[in-house]
Formats: sequence, structure tokens, C-alpha cells
Amino acid sequence: PCSCPGLYIHWDVGPVSITYRFSLHDPTASTRAGYELRYCDMQRNAIYAGSFDCARVGFPNNGPCSHCSELVHKVQKVKEHASKPAEQIRHRHECCIKQLLETIEHYEKKIDGEHFKHLSTKRTLKRVSDRVSKYKEIISFAGKHQVPGVQRLLSTAVKNRWSKNKILKYCKLASKGKYHPKNYTQDDRDLAAYIYE
Repeated sequence: PCSCPGLYIHWDVGPVSITYRFSLHDPTASTRAGYELRYCDMQRNAIYAGSFDCARVGFPNNGPCSHCSELVHKVQKVKEHASKPAEQIRHRHECCIKQLLETIEHYEKKIDGEHFKHLSTKRTLKRVSDRVSKYKEIISFAGKHQVPGVQRLLSTAVKNRWSKNKILKYCKLASKGKYHPKNYTQDDRDLAAYIYE
């Protein structure tokens, strides 16, 4: 009689070298496969599984014994687990190499995203800091120098959407008497009318 070769299973999940969970056959593993892995055929992308109760004698046509033939459902469970996306597996020690690589790639993308988010935040803070310093410069200038019609100048600046540099430029021109804002407020007109009368 010929010896039992074990149950031949074509591994259609992917390359057996990275999609089969070899840790299932570790004697210290908490989750076990329930069969022994006899052989991995990397060329044909297949495995040979043997039952722990194998009769060690196969059928004449080189087929597996009856105990090994009954392993189909156990191997099918392992195949289904190997075909799951990594994010659907709760514990990393239950992953095959391919799933671990997917997990690493996922976290690398997450880290890159956080890195770019951090860079974006730094750039935003720098822009805000530059704006604040420019406004401080405008306020400091207006506080140290006489700027005639500063309220009208700022009103014109807001209405015409002047840049901070342009506001500072016109504040400096107004303090030297080279710029006179003409958008008088109602209070300015009332005061002029009162003085004129």
C-alpha cells in the first residue's frame, strides 16, 4: 500500500508564501489549525494538509486517506481568514504576512497624513504670525505718530480691501501730510457744518 500524501489544496488566495498563516502550526499558538501542514508547493501554489488521525496509508490512486479527506472545511476556514482585508482582523498575531504588510502600509499612510497635517498647521501658524506682526506694526505706527483721519483711512482700507502693507504705507503718507482721506463720516460733515456756520 502507498503512504497517504495528505489532502492537496490549491491555494487560490494568493502566493502561499505570504498568504498562508504558518503561525497556526506553532505548538504555543492560542489558535490552531486543527491539522498538520505537511508540505507547501510554491511552484503550484498549493498545500498538503494531514489529519492528526491520519491512517498513513492512502488509496491506490495516490489519494489521501479518509481522515485527511475530511479536512476540507478546516482548510477552507483558514483560506477565508487569509482572504480577509487586514482591517477586519482584530488581533495582529492572527494575520498572515500579506495582511501584516497591508497593516504596515495603512499606518505608514496615516503617519504621512499626520506629518503633512503637522506641516500644514506649521505653515498656517507662520502665515497667521506674519499677519499679526504686520497688524502690530500698523497699530504701533499709529500709536507713535499722529495719523490725521486714521478712522477714515481705515474705513477706506476696509472698503477697498487694502493689503496690510498698503495700509501701513498710507498711514506713513498721512502722518507726513502727503495723503488726505476724503471719505468723511457724518460726524466730520456735522462738525464742518457747525464750524462753517
